[in-house]
Parts: sequence; structure tokens; C-alpha cells
Amino acid sequence: MFVQTEQHPITSAIDGTNQWWQSPSIKNGRQFHWVTITLDLRQVGLAVEHCAVSPQIHTSLINGRPSADDLTPELLEFTSARFIRLRLQRIRTLNADLMTLSYRDPKDVDPIVTRRYYYSIKDISVGGMCICYGHAQSCPWDPVTKLQCVCEHNTCGESCNECCPGYHQEPWQPGTLSDGNTCEKCNCHNKAEDCYYNQTVADLRLSVNTLGQFVGGGVCVNCSQNTAGVNCQTCADGYYRPHQVCVCPGRRCLACECNGNVDPAEAGHCDGRSGECLKCLGHTAGRHCERCADGFYGDPLFLYVVSQAGYYGISSGDGCRLCECNQSGALSASCDEEGRCQCITGVTGEKCDRCERGYYSFTESGCTRKSSALKHKERRDMNMAG
Repeated sequence: MFVQTEQHPITSAIDGTNQWWQSPSIKNGRQFHWVTITLDLRQVGLAVEHCAVSPQIHTSLINGRPSADDLTPELLEFTSARFIRLRLQRIRTLNADLMTLSYRDPKDVDPIVTRRYYYSIKDISVGGMCICYGHAQSCPWDPVTKLQCVCEHNTCGESCNECCPGYHQEPWQPGTLSDGNTCEKCNCHNKAEDCYYNQTVADLRLSVNTLGQFVGGGVCVNCSQNTAGVNCQTCADGYYRPHQVCVCPGRRCLACECNGNVDPAEAGHCDGRSGECLKCLGHTAGRHCERCADGFYGDPLFLYVVSQAGYYGISSGDGCRLCECNQSGALSASCDEEGRCQCITGVTGEKCDRCERGYYSFTESGCTRKSSALKHKERRDMNMAG
């Protein structure tokens, strides 16, 4: 290090004036052969192209390198710097400094000789460029953000190092002289503002780009208008798109009408193309769970209410109840809206559970018709009893 001097401070080498910096001479000691100067560029993300020290030294960090004409992220990373250090290792003295070795105190040497040996720099200039990865043509100075890339090609970030929201159909790549590598907009049918890139989706060809091709891996997030899917192309659970209605901006999916007889938290409870309810609860059935299932009767539209979060339960005792038709006496397990079963011949009762007049012996096969002789005997027995 060196001692700052009043007459020629180090700032004179970088202020653009005709002033210059001058180090202490070796008259003050041999240690002033070795001087280190550190420049603070005050900008993170600057690629240094060259450094020049007037009047003798000029060096380039990029020229002649394999990717100098088409900058790669590796070269930009290699040349990026916040600080530059200049190490001055020894003054050319024509061996005059050897005189100091023969004296116990270097100050005893004739100062006329040693005071002539020092470092002097008139100007230090550093040329560089903002690290914008080929996605900006300018980076104007801003008092708050310092040098700020004016990003192009649908890129964002301090260094244009990422795709902007909604432009992740393809992964981000640095721009080159031959190809701008513009970030491509995801095809969310105007139903999402953002998306992300997924390599697996790309490999499986599940994402459609804005040209209608299965190219890229953009996945839309937070789809609106009751939609879902990689491209917001399907309806969310509980919604459907009417037949022949396109997946167009402004065309929202409609809510399935299941009369409250489905669990909305259960996936797949509604057909996303037809709107048909698929998982009716409470023994209900029908396209909209609007009737009781076979073997049940009652009011299907007044059964299930929320009793606690995530659960359903009967609130009034109404709803679809089991017909309870006797299997031996009924034509089927179904009944009418009043719960009356349709009985086979010879069987009667609301539940088809007894023999009608003129039949007897209710068994698994129904009732047996009474014969004429048996009817005559029954009438005779009744007369005798009377």
C-alpha cells in the first residue's frame, strides 16, 4: 500500500483532468517499490472489456478469445467485476536503489538520487459493458440502480437474465449476434398472466404454443374463468364447457348443476365436457342428481346440507329413502314417489308384504291362489262359526 499525498492523490488518475497520481518515492523506503491500487467500479454485473493505464499499459480481457464475437455466459461471468486491482511490483531504478543496501538507514542515501524514483499515473480508464446477456442494446445510468439494462426479447431482471412473466414456453437463453433467443409467450388462452417452464411437460409434448404446436414446456398458473390444465384448456372441477363452445378468450366454463347432491371437494364429480354429474350422493341419480336412485323415493332436492367443514349430513329426515319393497312380493326394488311398491299378482300392501284377498300362504315365490273347494270350505266354516 502507499501513503496518500496531498499534491497528487490517486483520484487524479480517474477524474479525467490533466492532473496525475504520484506515489511516494523510494527515498521514503524500499517498501514503496510495491504499491497496490484498488478501483471500485461501484456496479455489480459489469463485464470488463479492457483496462488502460496512461501512458504505457493497455490490456484486453475479451479480444482474441474464442467467444469474443458471440459472447457466452461463461465469458461474461469470467470478465464480470466489481473491483479492479493494479499491483505495481518494482520501479526501474538503474540499480540506484542498491545504494540503500550499504546504509543502515536508507534516508542517509543522497535524496537527490532516490527521490527521482516513484510511480506516476496520469489516467486509468476501464472499458466495459453491462451484463445483459445479449438482450439489451443500452444500459443507461440510474442514480438508484446504477447501470440498468433496457431489456428486450421479452426478458426481465436486472441483467435480463430471465424471461418475463407469461413468457416461459421455452427456457431462457442468452442472446447472441446470430439469434436473439426471444422468450416465447405461453398459450394460456388469455386466462392466465403467468406460467413456468417444465422440461417433463416439454418431453411429453403436453403444452401447446401460440401456433397450435406441441412444442415447448410452458405451464400456465392461476387459470381464471373456472379453467385448468397446462394451457387453461380444460374446465376446473365442478365446471364444464358446453358442446361446440371454443376455448377462446372470454368463454368461461359454466358451473355444473348437481342440486347440492355432490361433494364439491371430490375430484371428477362432474363431466367437464357435458356437465353431467357423476358422483351423486344421498342415493340420488340423474344427469343433475335431480331424482332418487332406483330403490329409493322421496325429495332428492332437500337432503344434503353442510353440517361441518368438509362433511355432509341429513338435516330434516327428507331426501331419498329406501323403498324397502319385499323381494318376494314386489316386481322390483323401485317404488313410486309415495314409497308404494309395485306388487306381483296375489300380493298387496304398500311394501308388497302380504297376500291379497283370494290368495294365501305368502312365501318367497309369492302367494297361492285359493281353489274353489278351499273357498267353499272357508265359507262353510264361517257359517258354522256364525
